[in-house]
Amino acid sequence: MSPRKVTSSLLPLRITIDFIPLENTDIIAETLRIQEAEEKEKYLQKAKKRDEILQLLRKQREERISKELISRPYKVKDKVHNKTPVVPETDSKDQEEVKALD
Repeated sequence: MSPRKVTSSLLPLRITIDFIPLENTDIIAETLRIQEAEEKEKYLQKAKKRDEILQLLRKQREERISKELISRPYKVKDKVHNKTPVVPETDSKDQEEVKALD
């Protein structure tokens, strides 16, 4: 295929629209209202689904906590050793030096 030359007859026509008939604006407005209503419905469905998910998560959390509370008395308790705090020698030396200064 050879490239065609563009002639003035093949150039697109430029049409300016000075006005839109009144009945077309009504159709456009109605279309916009329908689209907005559909979009609103879509977001309401998403919000409802989100609420359902959050409710399910709360329920699962409550069940987990109740199971934990039931099993808590039967769990093996870790032995806690009463340890005296270990004071490093440098701290005791510092304290002795401070007392000596007084």
